[in-house]
Amino acid sequence: MTEQSDIVERPIRIAEHRGVALWCPSCRAVHYAPFPPQVEHRELFGATLTALVAYMKGVCHASFSTIRKFFRDVLGCPVSRGHLRHVIATVSDALTPAFDELLNALPAQPALHIDETGHKDTGERFWT
Repeated sequence: MTEQSDIVERPIRIAEHRGVALWCPSCRAVHYAPFPPQVEHRELFGATLTALVAYMKGVCHASFSTIRKFFRDVLGCPVSRGHLRHVIATVSDALTPAFDELLNALPAQPALHIDETGHKDTGERFWT
């Protein structure tokens, strides 16, 4: 048995939704057809792309510029650094309850693993 992996030509599916504009002669105003509920309050990225941005930023320590270039050059999906920052903020907000639960549970643990590996926190040397 043998396997071969490759990246497909277009790994991203982009769905565009448009609200139809209609003129009302009675009220003399333009009205737009509403989007379906599943589209109305969705983020620009789906769950998989959101997870990819979070992984590249959190695990790979990639800069927003590097992630933006990867999305543009490799995935063919241009995105701004500002939107990437928004994605990271959304992921951080979603993880806050789990982080707080862990933070509150740690003092009650009978033993904790200790690691002297250092890292930087806002430019300062720091040990966790």
